[in-house]
Amino acid sequence: MEQCWEHLAEIIRKYDDGTQNHRWAIRKDGACIGTVALFVEEKHRSGQLAYLLRESQWGHGYMTEAVRAVIRFGFQELGLNRIHADHFIENSASGEVMQKAGMHREGVAREKYYKFGTFHDAVCYSILRSDRPKETAAGTDCPMP
Repeated sequence: MEQCWEHLAEIIRKYDDGTQNHRWAIRKDGACIGTVALFVEEKHRSGQLAYLLRESQWGHGYMTEAVRAVIRFGFQELGLNRIHADHFIENSASGEVMQKAGMHREGVAREKYYKFGTFHDAVCYSILRSDRPKETAAGTDCPMP
C-alpha cells in the first residue's frame, strides 16, 4: 500500500505541468488499491491510458471497470477520437483488461521499454470513438460490453 501512496504523491507533485492530464485513485474499503491516468494529446484529440493495480487485487475486475469508465470519460467529456495504451508483452493479463474494455490490438512495438536490465516488447492497443456504440437519443453513449 505504501507504494501506491508514494505514486499518488508523485502524481500530485507533477499535476500542474501545463498539459491536460487526468488521474484517479482506485479505492476499495477506503484503501488505495491502484491508479489510472489519461494523458491527453489535445492537438490530435487522443489520449494515452496508463494504470497500476496492487497485485493482491488482480483478477477481480476492478481495473476493467476503471478502464471502461476512463474511456467513457475520454470520449464523452473530453471529446477525444482515439485512446491508446500498451503493456509489456509478458503481461498478457493487462491485454485482457484492454480487450474487455473494447480496445483493439494494433501490434507489437519491439524493445520499446528498458526495465530490470533488459529490453521489453510492448503490445499496443487502441479504441476509436467510432468503435463505440452509437449515442442514444438522450445523448449518452451506451454502456460498454
